[in-house]
Amino acid sequence: MARRSDSLITRHPWRLDIPLALAAAIMLLVLGWTLPLLETRTLLFWRDEFSILGNIRALWREDDRLAAGLMLGASVIYPAGKAVMLLWFLVMPFPARMRGRVLRLLRFTERWAFVDVIVIALIIWRASRSGL
Repeated sequence: MARRSDSLITRHPWRLDIPLALAAAIMLLVLGWTLPLLETRTLLFWRDEFSILGNIRALWREDDRLAAGLMLGASVIYPAGKAVMLLWFLVMPFPARMRGRVLRLLRFTERWAFVDVIVIALIIWRASRSGL
């Protein structure tokens, strides 16, 4: 019999859907960082691709540190931190009182999930600024 303070995997070992969904979400997150969000073609010869990590690097090289930092925070650090919190919540044992605090923190972070849309708008803005 599992104790109430055991991890969720220990308490519910037959629930394989949650760890698989979390693993799939992390893999899709990494793909979202690296695959192009926007692709442009000019006269069939020139092609530009705009990915999140590529845009962060380009903005940093262009000395647009504020936009690079905003994009890094909203599209890389925030989702990675939330995935780590969900993984920690799944595998680490802790008392029910602590579990309530983590759930409140997760609910608070859900309110900021729309910030990623601003990042997509930044990528499109940067693409239009580069002569698209």
